[in-house]
This record gives sequence, C-alpha cells and structure tokens, in this order.
Amino acid sequence: MATFIGEQYTVPQAAKYLGYSVHTLRAYLQKGVLEGQKFGNDWMISKKECDRYQREKRPRGNPSFKKTKNKKKKYLQFSQRFIYLFSLVVLI
Repeated sequence: MATFIGEQYTVPQAAKYLGYSVHTLRAYLQKGVLEGQKFGNDWMISKKECDRYQREKRPRGNPSFKKTKNKKKKYLQFSQRFIYLFSLVVLI
C-alpha cells in the first residue's frame, strides 16, 4: 500500500490533473498501474504518484490494436479461397 506524505488527490481531482477520465483512473488503480490507497469506496492518490505516472514512458496507442502476424495468415487464407473460387468460375 502507498504511504502518503504531502498533497493527496481524490480520483476526480487526479483525473483532472492527469487529463484522464475518472473511469480510466479507477481501472488503473484496480489493475495496479497507479498506486493509491482506498478509504471505504474512495481512492486517494498522491501528487508524487501522479507525477511519476506522467514521467513514465509508455508505448503509444491502444495495445489491443497493435498489428499481429495472424492478420497475414488470415489474408493468405482469404486469397487462397478467392483464387480457388475464381478458378471454378473460369472453368465453368
């Protein structure tokens, strides 16, 4: 758990400070991307932790949309099926 000394933010305040939505910050806190302390239903995040997260280098973009090698394989399967169907039409 985080030990807070100094300025602390609630989730809406930290979201405004970091430029993220409240929903995104709560998800980051639950996943452990951001370190915070929970008091009942409320999270508290230190200014130091917010600054650390801003300085941290992260890959750009949404990682779930990164290109994979499987797309090439699916494309080849599609093109092979197309050639097969095209050859059937030509033969008829």
